[in-house]
Amino acid sequence: MAFRGPGRFMRRYRSILQHLHYEENADARKSVISTLERGGWNLYESTMLWLMVGRVAGAEGDNAAKLEHYRRALGVSNRNSLDDEDLRDLLAKMFTLEMELSQYAAAKRTLDRLMLQPGAAESVAGLRELMAKLDAELASDSPIAAEATLFRPCQTEDGEPIWAYSPVRQSFSFARLNGNVERFEVRCERNRLEGPVKSGKTWSLPEAAQKCQVIVFGDDGASFQFVEHNETESSEATAEAAVARSDVLD
Repeated sequence: MAFRGPGRFMRRYRSILQHLHYEENADARKSVISTLERGGWNLYESTMLWLMVGRVAGAEGDNAAKLEHYRRALGVSNRNSLDDEDLRDLLAKMFTLEMELSQYAAAKRTLDRLMLQPGAAESVAGLRELMAKLDAELASDSPIAAEATLFRPCQTEDGEPIWAYSPVRQSFSFARLNGNVERFEVRCERNRLEGPVKSGKTWSLPEAAQKCQVIVFGDDGASFQFVEHNETESSEATAEAAVARSDVLD
């Protein structure tokens, strides 16, 4: 992905690239943090910066953070900051990371978006093996365990760390809690479900619930598994199930 444009951002960008080239990951991390703190970047620069933060996280072996930063880059981008080729490349990388982290519902949405892009045939062709795995996982009766990490929104000091996800099944639980993972909310089109995050407890949404998103709150960097269960497994589970209360959300 090429950088366009002169100025102080380009100097910082090249410096971070150089640190990564020589595997100076600690220096690259310091440079991206200082660049984020400086602020005032335009839309194109903000897109490139979040992509670079993602590359630094990847160099550090933190693919959960890498995916989060790629999502932020996508979120602030437009056609002036990501052309068709760059957008296809970013979506393909996000899909690969989501598959690696077992975030299959997110991977399906990313793949659907990629397939709608002009000229996507070559990118999609390179993902056939992962696509077959995705289809098999979504059709399986086995639980789907997505790897999750809480992040502070846009690395601000006052934002509450969260993890947000749209599940594909009606029942879910939490496992492998690492750090302070406090509570969750499920926000659907006309329903809400909330409670503390605990291992060994299964939560169920009403069958009529639509367009649901799970939002988990806790400390920055805390991690867990978000486990989606099939209907048979959920009906046989002994864990307590919760009933969502209907509520029209703002």
